[in-house]
Amino acid sequence: MIKNIPNFLTIFRVLTVPVLVWLYHSSYAYLCALLFMIAALTDWLDGYLARSTNSESAFGAFLDPVADKFLVITAMVLLVDRYHAWEITVPGILIISREIFIMSLREWAAKSSSVVPVSKMGKLKTGFQMVALILLLSFEYTTIIGKIGYMCLLISLFFSSYSMFNYLKSVRSALTFGIKQE
Repeated sequence: MIKNIPNFLTIFRVLTVPVLVWLYHSSYAYLCALLFMIAALTDWLDGYLARSTNSESAFGAFLDPVADKFLVITAMVLLVDRYHAWEITVPGILIISREIFIMSLREWAAKSSSVVPVSKMGKLKTGFQMVALILLLSFEYTTIIGKIGYMCLLISLFFSSYSMFNYLKSVRSALTFGIKQE
């Protein structure tokens, strides 16, 4: 049973997405932020449990990053909808674009027998991103705490960009851009 807990936690994260949207649009911003925080913590917990109980699975390896992307992209869209401000929209678009790009790069790398490893920069990006999203879902970005959240968002954008370029470097030898090498 314990070997299934990491997968249940990942599935829980996926199922929180429509609830987050409902809470947000029902004017329960703090509950939305609390649920997002719980879901973000399950991201760490499921990985920890999978490694510590030696219960990593192909299903978990597939669904975990998908669940993370669902959460982050949903939260970013909610924030862009909430603020209608370029200061939030531009980082939001860049972060969402990066998430889609990395998912596509991982899929391509898997097909070409390349590996796109998770980096420490990616983990830092996730940490700052989760804190930023929790704070920005909870507080207006013009308040002190909201400004801390906004700074975390910008820091996560930096780590997002840096880790994306590292991912590209890690697979650059396999990138041929459709040019046959002889």
